[in-house]
Amino acid sequence: MALDMVIKMANYFSDRVKNVIQNYSIERHWESLNEETGGMNDVLYQLYTITHDMKHLTLAHLFDKPCFLGLLAVQADSISGFHSNTHIPVVIGAQMRYEVTGDPLYKQIASFFMDTINSSHSYATGGTSAGEFWTDPKRLAGTLSTENEESCTTYNMLKVSRNLFRWTKEIAYADYYERALINGVLSIQRGTDPGVMIYMLPQAPGHSKAVSYHGWGTKYDSFWCCYGTGIESFSKLGDSIYFEEKGDPPALNIIQYIPSTYNWKAAGLTVTQQIKTLSSSDQYLQISFSISANTSGQTANINFRIPSWTFADGAGATLNGKDLGSISPGKIVLSCLAFKLRLIF
Repeated sequence: MALDMVIKMANYFSDRVKNVIQNYSIERHWESLNEETGGMNDVLYQLYTITHDMKHLTLAHLFDKPCFLGLLAVQADSISGFHSNTHIPVVIGAQMRYEVTGDPLYKQIASFFMDTINSSHSYATGGTSAGEFWTDPKRLAGTLSTENEESCTTYNMLKVSRNLFRWTKEIAYADYYERALINGVLSIQRGTDPGVMIYMLPQAPGHSKAVSYHGWGTKYDSFWCCYGTGIESFSKLGDSIYFEEKGDPPALNIIQYIPSTYNWKAAGLTVTQQIKTLSSSDQYLQISFSISANTSGQTANINFRIPSWTFADGAGATLNGKDLGSISPGKIVLSCLAFKLRLIF
């Protein structure tokens, strides 16, 4: 029933967009994309993978905003002045276009966009946007205020980085995901008060979250866009800890250090990670892994992310009680059936 509803909505919008283009112009349609059309291209590409209806694929293409994706295609850092959370979903849609059509241009667009945000439009927290817009590249000091880092932008940038990591397995994307998740998601709910979210994350020195334009929301009477994305973000805190890779042997990438247990069915293994409670008297992050074989367990590769923020002389690790010595940022690969690993950063 839900799918039937989505198909009818997509067909309605297809007819409507076709009418605008035929009776007015394609320019009129492009102008409409200057509003917050959100992830229309992403949704339509996903719908096409289900229906295989060319009408849905064509409509998805028509929501690939050319004046924005074109800049990224020629690798121009000219995104200043664009509304951030209108256009990050357009990039997510471009990523879906790559997955659906295999066109490498859209993978390149996403990679360039991520690199541009990370190098020129991102605060130390991993967040982006000032007053909901991008400003001049590498000129962020003058933008620090109460209206930085809209929560929705972090929600969507996590999607961009997650997709890029799935495709490339580059550690930089996992490092970014960690930074944005900790600073830009865990920080937007007010302590242990569920349902009280924040819209902006102030970056100005000495400013409280409560003094931003929206301030803290309320449990029942606030429903900004950042409430929807914020609630969803807290519902999927565990969706980017473990990434499986098919093969012989199969592989598992562990990119986030969050207490959890993962039943790796493909390898017949159970992975459990625990983190020692942090304290001001202990400067190290200590993670323990226990990998146990089920009845059908097999040899497999497990890749552990060693974050870029570890000490210059490397992280420490022990395997089944044996010291592995200093480990440089990047990743370590272990191939065995069952073991206990301890990491110290």
